[in-house]
Amino acid sequence: MNSSNQSEHDSQGSPTPAPRRRSQAAAERGPAQPAPVSGGQNPHPPQEHREEVVGRGSGGTAGGPPVPAEGDNTAAQQSYLSDADLSFDPGEWEDSQGAASITPWQNLTTGGEDYLTVSFWVEYEDFDALKKQLEIAQASARSRERSDPKRGTPPNNDVLHLGDHRLVVAPQGGRLGGGNRALAIKWKLQSGQGIELLLRDSDKCEGHTPNATAQATSATLMRLGFLDTWREMQALFEALGSKIHRHALSRVDAAVDLPGVAIDSLYHAFKEGHMVTRAKHRQAYHDLRFASEHLAARKPTGFAIGKSPLRLVVYDKLEETSHNPYKRGLLISRRWGKLPEAAIRIEIQLRRAKLTQFGVDTVDDWISKRSAIISKLTQDWLRLTDGPVNRKHPKSTPNHTDWELMRERFKDWTGLSVGADLTALPKGHIDSSKQIAQVVGIFIGMYARISKVIEDNEQFFREVLADLQGGVGKRNMAIEVDRKALELGVEPSTAIDY
Repeated sequence: MNSSNQSEHDSQGSPTPAPRRRSQAAAERGPAQPAPVSGGQNPHPPQEHREEVVGRGSGGTAGGPPVPAEGDNTAAQQSYLSDADLSFDPGEWEDSQGAASITPWQNLTTGGEDYLTVSFWVEYEDFDALKKQLEIAQASARSRERSDPKRGTPPNNDVLHLGDHRLVVAPQGGRLGGGNRALAIKWKLQSGQGIELLLRDSDKCEGHTPNATAQATSATLMRLGFLDTWREMQALFEALGSKIHRHALSRVDAAVDLPGVAIDSLYHAFKEGHMVTRAKHRQAYHDLRFASEHLAARKPTGFAIGKSPLRLVVYDKLEETSHNPYKRGLLISRRWGKLPEAAIRIEIQLRRAKLTQFGVDTVDDWISKRSAIISKLTQDWLRLTDGPVNRKHPKSTPNHTDWELMRERFKDWTGLSVGADLTALPKGHIDSSKQIAQVVGIFIGMYARISKVIEDNEQFFREVLADLQGGVGKRNMAIEVDRKALELGVEPSTAIDY
């Protein structure tokens, strides 16, 4: 599963409390749970991995058994950037009872943004000087990667020191996104707070293509909180000697935790098709390595509905963190307060194509509209029901009790939805300057060939207007433009298309 589905954070945060040492009783029981193996490998290989795709159904609004998610491979949705959790040294988190022993944060929250990607258009004060620094650091990172640890610790020449910030430069860049629209990333940097910066080899901040991207995953967002993570992103670009001209929210995942609720309840409703939704892509997780850092037991571990750019994932959070003491420690200190007997996570993953349909362009837009968006999605786009759906009158079938609990928990951290405008953003602006220049050139050439004397711009405008009016004649251009929009498939949307 995409590791963003393993993530968690808080909308406000403070430094993580220091981990306590294992007690003598814990030491007598034997060594602590081994830390996760990097790179998404599981330290306990399974006897068997099986991904169960539930049976085919109608896919209509009244629910029915789920339809297999053909091609909905979460691994395929990952970019080269790897959504894997940041690598931290978790230390020891066990007390004498084998449970996590962490002092809970005073302001426990029920959820928060779980993954954040923001595109930036930045202008550098001295791009050539920065580029030289980055190239030296990147070359050092490659040398460090090839170095033999037996010959001693290599120097930290791959680390940039920028004021109060330190950033590690990766040995190579990569590509952001997929297909023909993928962007070449020259440098990849990670801050000491776990924020990742992706920089293109460009100091141009014009047009539709960003020249920088920042992203934060689970641990960072939970440790710092959403607002402080966002502020830190902006501070990092300032430290690089750049000015942010604008930004665009590319992806955000909203999550809520339900400690004390087992996966079986909602999984049963999913399995039996007790849902109202138009989403056709549905996938069950059962007896498989559900996340990159654990093995699920032989029981349901979760399910997913929808696909990019809008996807909901429900999974057993207690099981998912069973081999990650650091993540479990953050959950106890920020979300749960104590280690529960059961806990599920519900995530709504939104990418830009869907965000713009709700009128979200910037981070500020998301903050002001997130409550209304989540409320609408969990009632109008998808809802799990309390028993079979009345297919003739689906609205008469009440929501599942745990689904209602989820909606309430979302409201606890997003606040109430009051009059948010969810009107879709206009379609992306198309730079028509080249086409207009061509039209102007056509008129200039035409007037030159027929020896028309043009005394000033005003006369040129009058001549062009007269020629255009003659060319249009009795044609209805309003109808023709509307027809062309229909043919091109770019007519304005009047409703959210889930």
